[in-house]
Amino acid sequence: DQLQAIANASGIIPQSITVQQGTALKPVAGQYTKSVGVLEVAMSMIGTYDAFKTFVQGIETNIRLMDIKEMRVDAATRAAVGGLNFNLVIQTYYQVD
Repeated sequence: DQLQAIANASGIIPQSITVQQGTALKPVAGQYTKSVGVLEVAMSMIGTYDAFKTFVQGIETNIRLMDIKEMRVDAATRAAVGGLNFNLVIQTYYQVD
């Protein structure tokens, strides 16, 4: 999975990843347009703020188009490495047909 690879490369630790299909986007009228499918990925991660910034930069520069739809940041428990819990919902898009 691309998001897990981006997380690992940025130094953030994924805790859970859940994928579900979102609402497909309808094409704009025209002969060169295709329908666009949407996947929503819910991720829970632990890490430092710097590692999270690197993760977001990885999403921004990835070849696959992605948006962060929701984000929540909480202080991690004392036993957690890095100090912060990040919970995201990321939308990723793909062409249908």
